Amino acid sequence: MAALLERPQSFVSKIESGERRLDIVEFIEVMRAINVDPVSLVQQVADALQPKRAVATKNKKRHRPT
Repeated sequence: MAALLERPQSFVSKIESGERRLDIVEFIEVMRAINVDPVSLVQQVADALQPKRAVATKNKKRHRPT
């Protein structure tokens, strides 16, 4: 991975261990290095995190004035 990114192995190691986080530019570089479309990946994550409207509406309690 370090060779693909043209970065030191310590850079990759710190990311893998969670010692260092990627900024958006580095994220894009890493995704491109492993042939993953960064936009598609972010969209998939966003879709997975977004609650389904039907489920959210169904589970919402209605407030009835007393």
